[in-house]
Amino acid sequence: MRPLLMAAAVSYTHLDVYKRQGRLDLTFTPFYERVARTNLAVIRSEVHQMFGRYNGWAVLDDGATLEIRDLVGFAEEHQARW
Repeated sequence: MRPLLMAAAVSYTHLDVYKRQGRLDLTFTPFYERVARTNLAVIRSEVHQMFGRYNGWAVLDDGATLEIRDLVGFAEEHQARW
């Protein structure tokens, strides 16, 4: 089994490192956005979840290139004040 990049549930910082190393090139094309907002004076939250498809490639730890086509996934941004 080939070791894979840590591409799930990673921070933007980790993805940027892989991109700078030439190990990751992905394009995300959204097809649905879910928005949830809560504002209760002292508690505020806003979540944007974009669902879509990833296309591109990733270089695995063993140097092999993995082509990624129409991989369904999501990207999320969450701002909160508690």
